[in-house]
Amino acid sequence: MPDQSVVRISQDGHLLSLEVSEDRFPNSPDGQIDPLSLPKMLTGEDTRGNATRVTMNQNGQFILTGDKTVATTPGSVVISGNIDASNTQHTNRSLPPLSQENTNLVGGNVEILGEQIDLNQANINVSGDGGGGTVSLGNYTVNQEHNNHIQVSSDSIISANANFTGNGGNVAIAAEQVDISGHISARGSGNLGEGGSVQISGGGSFSGTVDVSAENNVGDIRIESENITVNPETNFQVSDGEKNQSSNLNISENSLEQMTNNADVTLAATNDITINNLSDNQLNLNADNNRLDTPPSQVKFVADSDHNRSGSFTIDNRTSIVNNSSSVIISGENLTVGKITNPGGGTIGLMSNQITFSSGSNSIDNLDGQVNIQPRYPTENMVINENINVVDQNINSSVEEPVDSYHKNGELEDSYLVRSSTKKLENNESKKENNSLRNNITSEQKVPTMSTQSGNLILASLNRKISPDKIDKIRSHAFANELKINLDNSPAITENSIRESLTAVANQTGKKPAVIYVISQPEYLELILVTSEGSPVFKRIEIANNDELRQQMRSFIGGVSHPSPSNPNKYLSASQKLYKLLISPLEPELEKREIDTLMFSLDPAMRSIPFAALHDGEKFLIEKYSMGLIPSINMTDTSYKNIKDLSVLAMGASDFQDPNIVSLPAVPLELKMIRQNWRGKIFFDESFTFENLQKQRIKQGARIVHLATHGSFQPSAPNESFIQLWNEQLKFEQLRKLAKNGEPIELLVLSACETAFGNLDAELGFAGLAVQAGVKSVLASLWQVDDGGTLGLMREFYRQLSSQDTTVKAEALRQAQIAMINGDLRLEAGRLRSSRVGDDGVKLPDAEFAENMTFSHPYYWASFMMIGTPW
Repeated sequence: MPDQSVVRISQDGHLLSLEVSEDRFPNSPDGQIDPLSLPKMLTGEDTRGNATRVTMNQNGQFILTGDKTVATTPGSVVISGNIDASNTQHTNRSLPPLSQENTNLVGGNVEILGEQIDLNQANINVSGDGGGGTVSLGNYTVNQEHNNHIQVSSDSIISANANFTGNGGNVAIAAEQVDISGHISARGSGNLGEGGSVQISGGGSFSGTVDVSAENNVGDIRIESENITVNPETNFQVSDGEKNQSSNLNISENSLEQMTNNADVTLAATNDITINNLSDNQLNLNADNNRLDTPPSQVKFVADSDHNRSGSFTIDNRTSIVNNSSSVIISGENLTVGKITNPGGGTIGLMSNQITFSSGSNSIDNLDGQVNIQPRYPTENMVINENINVVDQNINSSVEEPVDSYHKNGELEDSYLVRSSTKKLENNESKKENNSLRNNITSEQKVPTMSTQSGNLILASLNRKISPDKIDKIRSHAFANELKINLDNSPAITENSIRESLTAVANQTGKKPAVIYVISQPEYLELILVTSEGSPVFKRIEIANNDELRQQMRSFIGGVSHPSPSNPNKYLSASQKLYKLLISPLEPELEKREIDTLMFSLDPAMRSIPFAALHDGEKFLIEKYSMGLIPSINMTDTSYKNIKDLSVLAMGASDFQDPNIVSLPAVPLELKMIRQNWRGKIFFDESFTFENLQKQRIKQGARIVHLATHGSFQPSAPNESFIQLWNEQLKFEQLRKLAKNGEPIELLVLSACETAFGNLDAELGFAGLAVQAGVKSVLASLWQVDDGGTLGLMREFYRQLSSQDTTVKAEALRQAQIAMINGDLRLEAGRLRSSRVGDDGVKLPDAEFAENMTFSHPYYWASFMMIGTPW
């Protein structure tokens, strides 16, 4: 058989054929072939599988040699062995993001249906070099009356991994009764891939393991049933009677804890979720939070998931929830919670109109995180069935308070609305404004105590808008705490000071800028628009809950950064949905106030969105506005300077001292093209060292620095992130030193891969670090960029930057991106051509850029973002 190293012997009209693999070819003098025996071919080669005999026992069951029972129930399916629908052809190399080969190497699909599905010593593999495939077992949905059963043994494995590039696959297991103790994996690749999804539906038991980890973004695990119970390992062997209760799914403590280390996990019960007393009296969530390859996860316990007002969350009062740097949301018609601790800086949200704290003193021990308490139904009153005593702590009623709220000395500003004992919490701002909690609640009774050592507690109510200056303060201190930056001497930020900064820039540049704060809450999205004139605009988008946002963001980012050659516009649907959520609610005011420059201050999980590629159905957002991304106004130098008279210091490397580092043959050409439009000096290869970088910056007084090289961002260890120099790595502390020596750096261009990429631990990637180190503006990329597209964009960016008509840096980037959208920049006959320049183009290395192509797809241009000051 061609390309298979197999000899197949068959006869026309006959069902069976004989296949002889290469390892069984003759190697003896007599030349005899050593084929598998018929029993081995039919039942497998393992020690149990050499079935040479079938017998029937007294129960009428068929028994193979090795005591393996063959299911005889009508509609039964037994898998014992390998089902291989994988697509793995590469062993040690990454695939290019736009390769047709990449698309063709996604794993296959396996679907198994039956009344009884039994995986016993089975291995189902749909992994692929370009992305994971799909495995589907059964087709049951919760509350569906259908008697079927799926069992996955502890020695069975289901794999839907992305080996080299792309996202993890999808695994769905659904039956009235599921008993799963095997291993399921749908890992994403290290090349910007995201983890896959695993969905399990039905009653029964789960004691297996699931891995949907990825360097870019963890995947999703959703487990749903009518009732869900979490049991300790020592008590996990539930009785036969409990197993037969198809309305209840029992999950082992260890399995649940393991899943939260590498996934966003949702436990959804149409009725109740119960966590029994666990073996160590703790439910440890995201405990493995020091792993470098996995960002913190989100965990949701959703009782009454069908919102029929019947479904409670209950945890045994001897068991505490230990939340390690994850975001945990617990919701239901009624909540009964024991002790909650936040030792890892995580966030816990309790969402219900009826909450009972049951574990006595120190119900909430908030070491370094936050607890938000808010009603599940905002139009109804909220009842807490215990007195609450918070020592030396004010309380904030604002439901809009974001999850990264700032605290200092255990105090919160603007305290409102507190009632005690079994009283209702009402929106009584006018009467209770500026009253602290201890003025309303006595501490003499023996009641649960919520103590906060360096975190904060928020009781949420209604109709209270958080001010722009407060959200800015919150985000400033979140960044400062992460990187140990002292903001004590920073000027206070107020609404007026934000307006004054925007007014000054408008007067100096002729542009009209605005700041948009985006705050993502579990059940809605909040937008705040601040401009130089007029009051701030507040918009709440109820349909934009956390799940909806995450789903659309992942589809959008994946479709833009890894476009499918067969369907390159697949990203458009998610792009337009995000536009309607993030931009459309503010668009009437943007047009009314004639805004043309946007600065986005975003929640952590949203800072990798390529905003330039959001689409309104007719145009990309970048075709309407210049834009930039800021940590906060307080951490952004908003002063304006005309940079037309500044010089550029351009450095890079095509070859490196370490021969194992991949060469970049186009770098010298990129540096030379910069010099065509800007005065300054260029250095590459051996002269690209930190010592020379420091020396030349001071010597030339260079305030524009361009670095063309490799970049590596470490989300869980930002101080270990680096830009590759010829002979060493430029780390964050060196960058801080570089920024402080000599004149301030007005613009740093990082022509390197993924330098803007960040996650919950370290925002905005290396570019964010540069801004925090004192660089005013940084141009950086979100994903691995195409060499040809980068050359074209950089050439047009510097050409626009030198134009007298361009007054702000973000506008130069915008014009370069529009040139790519319109096809004005293209590769043609081995040359980089520009319709705007009108010359014969730039000759490129033939081997690297032989094909003709345009750069209109967002993959080529939307990766680049201006971070820090847009002007």
